[in-house]
Amino acid sequence: MNKKIISTFCFIFLLGCNGGEKASQESASVKEPEYLQALAWVKTSDARKDAEESIARKDYRLFVFAGRGENMPGIDPAQKELLLKQCGKQYLPGSTDAIRDKVHQQRLKQAYNYAVAYNQQLLKHCQ
Repeated sequence: MNKKIISTFCFIFLLGCNGGEKASQESASVKEPEYLQALAWVKTSDARKDAEESIARKDYRLFVFAGRGENMPGIDPAQKELLLKQCGKQYLPGSTDAIRDKVHQQRLKQAYNYAVAYNQQLLKHCQ
């Protein structure tokens, strides 16, 4: 009788462990859409640190938001053409003017704020 109880308990325990593994595999396989993955970097980014690294490499290109019109966050539009010639440009990864949903909108806003801080840091060294 004790062997049956122990065997049943072990079986239930092992079954439970395996079920938990399956659940974690399923949740790990649920991925964000590609448009959100393209902006995942913004969750852990540091504009000041990234700008300092670019300055150390003498890479003064300013970030531009991709879309129908090139928007340079944090830059006076009247200076845009001059600064493009002096500093150059690079497109902000994942940037777009096509908003897909609320989470996408939030990440784009974070990316925009990152670009403002980054561009302001580089602007001091580009001119």
